[in-house]
Parts: sequence; C-alpha cells; structure tokens
Amino acid sequence: MTERPICEAFDLIRQYAEQQGWIPIGFRSFRVGDWGVTVNGTGERRDDVPPFHARVENARYVGLMLFSPFGGGAMGFADTEAEFCAAMRRETDKT
Repeated sequence: MTERPICEAFDLIRQYAEQQGWIPIGFRSFRVGDWGVTVNGTGERRDDVPPFHARVENARYVGLMLFSPFGGGAMGFADTEAEFCAAMRRETDKT
C-alpha cells in the first residue's frame, strides 16, 4: 500500500493545533491573521464541514477553501492556498 502525502495546508493546521494544545482537535474555529479556520476532527458533519476536513475563509476573497488530510483547494483565486500556507507558517514559527 502506497502512503499518500499529507496536504500542506492541512498539516500546517495540525501543527498549529498541536502547538495550541488542541490535540485531539475535535471541532474548533480560530483565526490566523485575516484567515478564519474551522476544523472538524470528528466523525460527523458539523456546520457544513465534512468529517476530518478544514474550511478556510478570508473576507478579501469570494469563495473558500476546503481541505482534507489528502488534498483540497481554493474555490476563489489561484494564489489563495499559497497565501494561507504562508500565514500559517508565520504563525507556527512564532511559537
């Protein structure tokens, strides 16, 4: 069986949650800069976030991003995911 790589955005969310002491993460919403993040680490759909997914929003963009551990992406502008990952890297580097 081939291991699938973890999506960078989801892994950065996991790192941040771990730094905050939120493991297991459960269902949680938080902000990183201009980004609103809702993570559903439960086995049930909650607030339109599927199980084991994260929804990411930014008021500057029309649309949102939905990530699972194995992928996802932006429904909006092309560089949105890269901007989000850069913001998460800056935040995780602080601690």
